[in-house]
Amino acid sequence: MQPNDRLTTEQVMFLRFVKLGVIGALVLLALITLFSAMRSVDTGRVGVVTQYGSVTGRELDEGLSLVAPWGINNVTEYDIKTQKVEADAAAATKDLQDVNATVVLTYNLNRGKVSEVHQQVGRDFQKIEIDPQVQEAFKAVSARYTASQLITERANVKQEVLENLQDRLEVNGRYNIQDIAITS
Repeated sequence: MQPNDRLTTEQVMFLRFVKLGVIGALVLLALITLFSAMRSVDTGRVGVVTQYGSVTGRELDEGLSLVAPWGINNVTEYDIKTQKVEADAAAATKDLQDVNATVVLTYNLNRGKVSEVHQQVGRDFQKIEIDPQVQEAFKAVSARYTASQLITERANVKQEVLENLQDRLEVNGRYNIQDIAITS
């Protein structure tokens, strides 16, 4: 090494500054990647993981989870707690009387089937699957009773509507039908 080949103090400081800048940028990039890969799923919810819009079949439980960063994986959350649906139902009785009622259904999505609901039905599953089935179940059962029997045999009507809904909605395992109430 020749005496003129030595680095000056300014050059050494500049190289240290560049080295620290590169290390800082790499650490910042690693932190951004880590935080973009973390997803939090709230209590009573399940997260459905999609990769570039395609359902992966992976469902995230409550709490903190890691997914592929930078938007490769997205997470859509679904509520699996007990939910209440109020559906107005109009039907005809056995003696051709018009009946209007509000059917209140309590149900929940089954854990493990949420990805299937997301892929085959979508986020509006209640409007697409639940509401029409509530109305159809009420119509099917009401048609077997006269108007007076709907009042006097209310407990039987309720049980038949509940069983009809369970047959319709629990067949594929997506939903757990808990109870119904018929009002008005």
